[in-house]
Amino acid sequence: MDAEIASALGLEEPRAQGRCLLVPARGRALELVDLARDVSARHVYLVGVARRGRPPGLYARRVAPRPPDSADLIVRTLWPNLTGSTSFEDYVEAFALLHGAPFTVVECEPGGGGCGSLIASWLREVC
Repeated sequence: MDAEIASALGLEEPRAQGRCLLVPARGRALELVDLARDVSARHVYLVGVARRGRPPGLYARRVAPRPPDSADLIVRTLWPNLTGSTSFEDYVEAFALLHGAPFTVVECEPGGGGCGSLIASWLREVC
């Protein structure tokens, strides 16, 4: 989950919550791919804040793995992850290229109260 969400939930280090492993997205997508494989995750949810002008709430979408179709695309997609200047969307794009399995992106469109309580409620339902 992105830094804003992790901060709102007080998530400094990976921790188990019910059936979920919550991981702050401070690292790179490749590290998360390795972690998902290490713990044999059946499903991965990438959770972040997205300010797209929608009504406040949570928006989920499934993302299919994306095979690399050119070396240029791979470099453009992975570069932000290698340099550490990663937006949430950069993270999603790199994960789609590296993970090799479908996953779900959950975006929080913040309202007046922010995203912490929305995500906490969602986690109680899912995990």
